[in-house]
Amino acid sequence: MKITDDEKIERIDEIERILIEILDLDNIFSVEEKSSFFEKIIPYLQHNRNKTLLGRKPETIERQIDNYINFCKSIGLKKIEIVKSIYNFPSIIHTFNEEDFLYKYILMSVVENEDNTIRKNMIVEKPEDFKISLNVLYARYCLMKDLKYPNITWRNLIHDSHNDFVSKFVKRGYDKAYKVYKSCDMLTKEVLENMYPVDYNFILELDNLDINNFGVSDEKRNNKKF
Repeated sequence: MKITDDEKIERIDEIERILIEILDLDNIFSVEEKSSFFEKIIPYLQHNRNKTLLGRKPETIERQIDNYINFCKSIGLKKIEIVKSIYNFPSIIHTFNEEDFLYKYILMSVVENEDNTIRKNMIVEKPEDFKISLNVLYARYCLMKDLKYPNITWRNLIHDSHNDFVSKFVKRGYDKAYKVYKSCDMLTKEVLENMYPVDYNFILELDNLDINNFGVSDEKRNNKKF
């Protein structure tokens, strides 16, 4: 059943109330900044494949944002940084899955610096990078290690598109030891993932490193499906 205009307004008002309360927007933003925040966030939250529903339900949004905030706090982000992350990529609200996100965050430590700041900065500034699937992330890392790629970075491991990534391993008129493929077509996502299925024991080993000793509770760690 299609909702009425009054119901649309009521839903938007409820979403705004939830965001203001959970994200503490009254204390973080000026009136102008808060207005700018909602101009970007509300249209996203209204998006839905089923147009008669006018977007996601307030209670669903509240649960997802709350889960995302808890995770971000566990890795040491401040409230203003969490708000900025959501502003930079509103889809993080509904794409966030705590278990999957934790696996990826741990695996991403292979490109961390000594200060352990790269992942935190990226979750604020480029949260869309965290859309990468765990399967792809793990397979990329294994390929680069196996072919002895000389410099594994956030960009080439995580941020690059698939074509940008695989092109590094294609022969193009000059030889490098890691350029072993004749064309990008030989290294599709499916091929790459089949070559290197995720080894959760490896992620568990990374989880034991000091650099991954952030604030996720022991109970949640013990429940990970390694």
